[in-house]
Amino acid sequence: MKSRMTIARNLIKKARKNDESQDSQQSEADQDQSSENPANQTPEEQSQKDSEEQSPEQQSSENPDQQKEKSAQSQQDTDEQSEELSEQSMSEASQQDTEQEQAMKQWMERIPDDPGGLLRNKFLYQYKNRNRTEQDGERNHGNTI
Repeated sequence: MKSRMTIARNLIKKARKNDESQDSQQSEADQDQSSENPANQTPEEQSQKDSEEQSPEQQSSENPDQQKEKSAQSQQDTDEQSEELSEQSMSEASQQDTEQEQAMKQWMERIPDDPGGLLRNKFLYQYKNRNRTEQDGERNHGNTI
């Protein structure tokens, strides 16, 4: 019974090794195809590969339209990078704004909220001002009589 179990285990191990080797061979073949197949490459990889394959003579004799396309592509790449940087700086600025708002809210919460006390102080201020104006009016009125 044990010998059958060990034989079965050995067969399973061999099958796994075969599967792994087939998988690795398949992935290597896929990588080779992707590097050879331009459809699987990004445009940047294709242009880089094309420029590497061309001799300096061929590069210098490129069509002016191709040179314009390359410069337009590089300009577009630069524009995209600058847009990304500006978006990052804007997000950082908005983050700083929210931090400032939070700090302001916390600072305002430290101030005691006493509407009743504010009304008392207002009425006291008005009362004192009335008494002063009345007293000043009596003094001036009394002097004129």
